[in-house]
Amino acid sequence: MEKDVFKVLSDKRKLEAQFKALQEANTVNAKNRNNTSSAFTLPSEFKNAWDELVTELMIDAFSNID
Repeated sequence: MEKDVFKVLSDKRKLEAQFKALQEANTVNAKNRNNTSSAFTLPSEFKNAWDELVTELMIDAFSNID
């Protein structure tokens, strides 16, 4: 019985270590972990993209309207 308990406890420790490693790997690879990833644009980057959209792309779309 003691051998079984020891085996179960050692298996539990191994699984906990694997789980912790997977959690750490998931955290490292997670997007938007602190809202500082490249998926979020900075206000200045958004303004530049907006200016480009309005001045170059939108004007081309409505250039024939007089």
